[in-house]
Amino acid sequence: MALNNKTYFSVLDLTSGFWHCKLDKQSSELCKFSTPFGIYQFLRLPFGLNVSPEIFQKAVYDLFGDIEGVVLYFDDMLIVAKTEEEHDQIFLKVIERAKEHNVRFNPSKIQYKRKSVKFLGHVYSESGKTIDPDRVEAIMLLKSPRNVKELQRLLGIINHVREFIPNLADETSCLTQLIRKNVHYEWLPFHEEALDRIKSKIVNAVSLVTFDPNKPTEIQCDASKDGLGSCLFQDGHPIAFVSRSLTKAEKNYAQIEKELLAIVFSVQKFHYYIYGLKKITVFTDHKPLVPIFKQALSDVTSKRITRLLLKTTPYQLEVIYKPGKEMHVADALSRDFLPCKPDDEVLITQVHSVINKVVYKSNDIYVQHTKEDPTLSQVIKFHYEGWPKNVKWLEGDVKAFFNLRNELSVDDDLLYFRNRLVIPNSLKNQSLQQLHSGHQGIVKCKSLARETIFWPGINKDIESFVSDCLVCSKFSPAQKKLIMISHDIPNLPYQQVATDILDFHGDYYLVVIDTYSKWIDAIRMPNKTSEAVIDILKFLFAVHGIPCVVLADNNPFKSYKCAEFAKELNFKFVSCSPYYHQSNGLAEKAVSIVKQFLRKCANDPRASLENCLLHYRVTPLSGLNASPAQLLMSRQLRTMLPIKTSRLKPSIVPNVVSKLEKKALTSKMHYDKTAVGTEIEFSPSDYVFVKNPLTSVWEPGIVVEVCSEPRSYMVKTNFSSNIVRRNSTFLKPRNVKAPVRTPVYLLPGYNNVEPANVEIPNLEIPVIPEQPHDNVNNEIPNNNVPLQEVNENLRRWRQQLADRFAQPANQNANRTRTRVVKPPERLNL
Repeated sequence: MALNNKTYFSVLDLTSGFWHCKLDKQSSELCKFSTPFGIYQFLRLPFGLNVSPEIFQKAVYDLFGDIEGVVLYFDDMLIVAKTEEEHDQIFLKVIERAKEHNVRFNPSKIQYKRKSVKFLGHVYSESGKTIDPDRVEAIMLLKSPRNVKELQRLLGIINHVREFIPNLADETSCLTQLIRKNVHYEWLPFHEEALDRIKSKIVNAVSLVTFDPNKPTEIQCDASKDGLGSCLFQDGHPIAFVSRSLTKAEKNYAQIEKELLAIVFSVQKFHYYIYGLKKITVFTDHKPLVPIFKQALSDVTSKRITRLLLKTTPYQLEVIYKPGKEMHVADALSRDFLPCKPDDEVLITQVHSVINKVVYKSNDIYVQHTKEDPTLSQVIKFHYEGWPKNVKWLEGDVKAFFNLRNELSVDDDLLYFRNRLVIPNSLKNQSLQQLHSGHQGIVKCKSLARETIFWPGINKDIESFVSDCLVCSKFSPAQKKLIMISHDIPNLPYQQVATDILDFHGDYYLVVIDTYSKWIDAIRMPNKTSEAVIDILKFLFAVHGIPCVVLADNNPFKSYKCAEFAKELNFKFVSCSPYYHQSNGLAEKAVSIVKQFLRKCANDPRASLENCLLHYRVTPLSGLNASPAQLLMSRQLRTMLPIKTSRLKPSIVPNVVSKLEKKALTSKMHYDKTAVGTEIEFSPSDYVFVKNPLTSVWEPGIVVEVCSEPRSYMVKTNFSSNIVRRNSTFLKPRNVKAPVRTPVYLLPGYNNVEPANVEIPNLEIPVIPEQPHDNVNNEIPNNNVPLQEVNENLRRWRQQLADRFAQPANQNANRTRTRVVKPPERLNL
């Protein structure tokens, strides 16, 4: 359409253009999206689809394309007419057509019946088409450089457009003289004249170029601490320049937010050119911005960044990183910017975070403590005045913020990392208490902190704080399963046996199993006393011989009489950790087998325990192809089943040990597949949590002695007045720093002393109160036992030991049930 000789012009802009296009049912089904509140689907044409611009453009042409005097470009509409009457008729047709099809225009962008209007980067008037001054205003109002650095920045712009301006070198020769070494910088009038001529040539070069939507379109944008700058290019040729200063609020943005603001400012200023294009390449010198444009909006944590990103959704942007030294135009415009105009849209977004879990008493408290915190005060100062180029120039805790500097912002004198408040050092402990007030675990507390507060090292502080919480420790889950420590495989039958007591409906049975042959004996006991145990063991040893090692639980096998019995027959009782039945797993398995026999015998009058045991003893074992009887006696036993006499002849089973080792290795391999726990080693005087076997609650305790058996410790607890032995499965570390006290049990010579007259010290277990914590670093608590009293106890214990060494023990002394007996060797677990 010819626009010459036209007198009256109007410009209309469709509001949310794509949303005027209604989707059919099938298309709407394809535009579903998921939210926390359910699944929704678009009913109108959404932004961001590759086909949206073409669909919208066709819809606009179908509505208004037949009206003469109307120029359409996506959501922008130009109405031209030679006379006022003609203009009003065209305008009325457009309005009636829009009313008929429910098309809405943006009132703030309407240019109605004017002699000249701005449209697509040009000014249309009666005299014809001229370039829009806004396109080159940023260039024309560039200030004269005050020093060499500013001149170099200006020459960077000139060099970028040099190929489009002939004979430009003649104009810049006098300027390049000023940047040479040993040349005094002085800006003179002839330099100013040369700069004005260069500006005019750049403006003329831009005026000769018309934007072509079919050509690749590029935007270079940059943000300095005080301004924004951007340039639109096609095929390397400048199309338009824009810049503006930052508002007071925007100057407090983090650098990443300023750079994103520059992109938003660019696409909104170049909206007439880029709206509806399938691809716009945006170059930025801020590398962290690139991955943000590839993320889903729901994955962006900063609400300010999310809101700025939402403003870019109508455009098909591809953000690419480009070093700042290669973007001379945008960099120079961002530093030599135009002032904000009253009609400019101020792109300020405030983050309003509602913090439900951590309730601030008043922002004034945080403002006051932030100002008093030397680290945060210095960080805020650097945020306003600029950071040093190298982290080596920083001191103290400020270094931790150097790599985070691009994501920091200041609002109302408070420092924010992304959308999280940076807590002053003096309020860290209070914030940790509030984070953990619901007694959630480490992961949940970290998740809550990521939504609310921040300081460098917050994750480690949360881990330490939650781990030290006495309430949480009391009710925390059991330790994870550790890898198996297997028993040594015996070389001979009945060299090592395992035993345990079975309680079945009030009847007691002593169950003994041979580790080598898996032969089981189960004999009824009159009671659970050590005398009854000894009588049965004497009988079994008379039948099978005396073993070298007997694996057993603690009571009654740990009694004095059992110890004397073992000493008399020259074998060892090896005990396992109390309540840790896995350490005597073979005996537990034998008890389970016998219990099953007893249950079945109780329901079958013809069955007996003896007959069940007989059949078990003659049945071949899995993986060995030999029965317990063959392994123990080298012969098979006769039963009621018919059998050839030759099968009853003695014969030694070969390779038993290697088969047992292979079987044990296979069991360990399968067991260890699910063992995910980390083994923790404790030392004497370590503060721990000990699991109470009666209540399953973790109680404070202290390690007294490390036993010779793996994962076994002697500990003093609050729920027991005695010192007890526990497997490491029942222990957890407790992060308490306290003066180290040497227990009497660790004094030299203790294990060589008959401890009949040695007094067990009443060790005090310091309890750390759960609330309030004194500080985040867990300083040394106030011990309940004065140091003077500890020294006095140590002196008294040493004297008792010295007296014990000097005078031989009375062999006829009465042995009371409270007497401390020297511990026998225990199971190697």
